[in-house]
Amino acid sequence: MFRAADVMLLNKCDLLPYLDFDADLAEANARRVNHDLTILRVSASSGEGLSGWVSWIESGWKRSAANARRLSTRSRRASPNWNGS
Repeated sequence: MFRAADVMLLNKCDLLPYLDFDADLAEANARRVNHDLTILRVSASSGEGLSGWVSWIESGWKRSAANARRLSTRSRRASPNWNGS
């Protein structure tokens, strides 16, 4: 799962002090599978990490929009009726 992922969202981080869960170990294990994985710790209760999550979504959306425009331009240029305008 993490090999193909771009991001790992570790949620409910406000509960970590009360749980038998090693978030650092979980991150290390995920990175062993995917060195390029973006890992974000978030908590809706405390707000921790939410701005980073929103920024990650926005940057992905901007990249997707730019890619869509680039593909659209390529498609128009490949069209036999394209005249360069």
